[in-house]
Amino acid sequence: MLHQGRTPHPARHPPADRTRRPPAPAALAPPHLPTSAQLGIPGLTGEIDLLVADPATRRLWVIEAKNPEGAVAPHALLQHVQRFTARYRDKLLAKASTITEHAAAAARACQAPGDLDWDVIPLMVTRSIEPAGFLADPKVAFTIADHLAQVLTSPASPHPGRNSPCEGKS
Repeated sequence: MLHQGRTPHPARHPPADRTRRPPAPAALAPPHLPTSAQLGIPGLTGEIDLLVADPATRRLWVIEAKNPEGAVAPHALLQHVQRFTARYRDKLLAKASTITEHAAAAARACQAPGDLDWDVIPLMVTRSIEPAGFLADPKVAFTIADHLAQVLTSPASPHPGRNSPCEGKS
């Protein structure tokens, strides 16, 4: 009925018992994923949104994805940038440091060879251009989701701050 734009008639369709839920079918149950410690990466705090190993460039990307709300007012913009620098960036740097210590295990977790000399790169990915990427010393690379594939496949390593695929082109 809902697909027809009508709600069910209460007398014909009593409300469902919301206190019990049937178990999820096996096909819909989330897979059992090993912990970072089980993968040989002890001490990792929090979750990594995306870990990418590129054996061709020997880059191990530690990616933090954020979907922030835009800020316009000066006070809101200041809070927004502070949140990215004091919270998100620092957590990303801590995760990248742990991955650097255990790069071989992290690469193997991505099904890449663990015996390469990996360059660990922290990358912040947002939906739209992030003001914190324009700070004097952003410490991590920033890009938008639309440019992620180009940044990951670029022959040049990203620099701290905003990165886009058209930089360096005339």
